[in-house]
Amino acid sequence: MILTVDQAIERGVVQEANRQFLHPAGYALRAHRRADGGVWVELLETPPEHTLPTSGPSFTAQRIDRANAFAARRMDIGPARVEALGFLKQPLSDAAEDVIVPTAERLSDLRDAVRSAVTASPLRDVAGAADLTEWACDTLASAVLHVLRDLAVESRDGGASWTFRKAPRPTLVDPALGDALSRGDHLCADIRRLQAVSIEASQARAAATGETPLGGELLPSEWVEFEAVESDFLRESTAAVEQLASGDPPQRVPDAMADALAELERFYGLVQPGMRVARGESDAFALWDRAARPALRDAARESFRRMSEYDRLIARELWPWEDADWPALATTIRDELAAAQAAQADAERSLQEAMQRTAALSAALDTIGEALDRNTEREE
Repeated sequence: MILTVDQAIERGVVQEANRQFLHPAGYALRAHRRADGGVWVELLETPPEHTLPTSGPSFTAQRIDRANAFAARRMDIGPARVEALGFLKQPLSDAAEDVIVPTAERLSDLRDAVRSAVTASPLRDVAGAADLTEWACDTLASAVLHVLRDLAVESRDGGASWTFRKAPRPTLVDPALGDALSRGDHLCADIRRLQAVSIEASQARAAATGETPLGGELLPSEWVEFEAVESDFLRESTAAVEQLASGDPPQRVPDAMADALAELERFYGLVQPGMRVARGESDAFALWDRAARPALRDAARESFRRMSEYDRLIARELWPWEDADWPALATTIRDELAAAQAAQADAERSLQEAMQRTAALSAALDTIGEALDRNTEREE
């Protein structure tokens, strides 16, 4: 079947030939229909900075429709061609066998390919003035690499066919070491974040009340200790990463790193909001008693005031000497009690039936066992 120019355009053939093959090599194919009905085709050589046209009436919708039409055609006919011809990539010559193992060495190539796709896609306009191109490139490239990390693509016939196989795995690193590295990095960053948040809150409270700022959850002496422990962990983690890069990773978590992690965990507990009050530190407790306790008391009283008489009764907070609509409460409670008793009776009846059924089946199984034993004795 010979396609007309209009059909080649509408089915996305011209667009995909340009997008996938010609344009990356610096060419562009354009097809036109002359006034006399003839066809005019031109092949242009384009400079590196030239991009495919993305403007014009309804061009975006047409581009998507054509891409979808081309993809649908490829999905429909692709499996049949593979089954009939036995190849996924048709070589132009007797190419040498190529084995692709998608490891970190190919990350730069993968990122370049993703950057080209992101730059030419609507992703660049999602955030308005913010340029997310670099972020999208790094994120997508890392995600694709992670998916392919345990796979290799190989060809044993010079590119006529391609298969996936498990890639050779590198020497496994002790999982405990990986957990220690990631946990330590998180603790160092989050302790700094929590301390900064507590200092900011203290300064804001002091500005509003005119009092002296209380400071962060970690005391000044504790902060000096934390920075020393953080320095110890970073030194040990840097050394471990260098060993990993050299191909001779440590067989376990170094003792110095384990000690630093234990101290970081301790500081992480101390820097949590409210820990100076929980530890009984006098200045913090006095501030809490002066500012937070009345607010908590008022909130508790307000919550109690919003409770209905029914809720207070169920919570055992409504006493007989209080003024309440006791007749209405009695009617409500009697109705609910009757419903609860009926549900309990149904549950007990179901339980009794299940127990009787279990006993009957157990007795039947005993009878079957005795019969099988008698038959065995007769056969002997």
